[in-house]
Amino acid sequence: TNDASGNGNHGTVNGATLGVDRFGESGKAYSFDGVDDTITVPVNMTTLRNLNDPITFTLWFKPIQQLSRTALMLGANPGSGADFSMGINPDATVRGGLYGVPVGTSISPVSLGQWHFLSVSRRIDNSILFLDGVVQTIATPTGTHNRETNLILGARQAGGCREE
Repeated sequence: TNDASGNGNHGTVNGATLGVDRFGESGKAYSFDGVDDTITVPVNMTTLRNLNDPITFTLWFKPIQQLSRTALMLGANPGSGADFSMGINPDATVRGGLYGVPVGTSISPVSLGQWHFLSVSRRIDNSILFLDGVVQTIATPTGTHNRETNLILGARQAGGCREE
């Protein structure tokens, strides 16, 4: 799939199918089967290694069924102390982490069948988890990033989800 930002971070689709986005436009979002569908984006993480540089990851998602276990919607290096992660829990709360350290979990659960905006940001003095534009948690940044890796959407899904 092509990077619409113009930065050349194109992804490789593995099983995910095009669906309808939050504006009702067909072919603008991907749907994941909850089993093994992914989109992998090779990213040169060297530029992200300076922990004093601010960084933000954002994601629009629409959960379409209840989960039986935690699912990772966006991650880098999942399964081995994910460098970046944004996920949804079985209780429909969302979580985020940066540099292998949890930023936190949302206060309220998300609604099934509705689009939500999730953001994890790191600044010099704090890391923040936002859900639908509202601060959910603030944490002290710790951890380091020293690996080359890919960004993966849809990894370890446990229930269907649509993402853009």
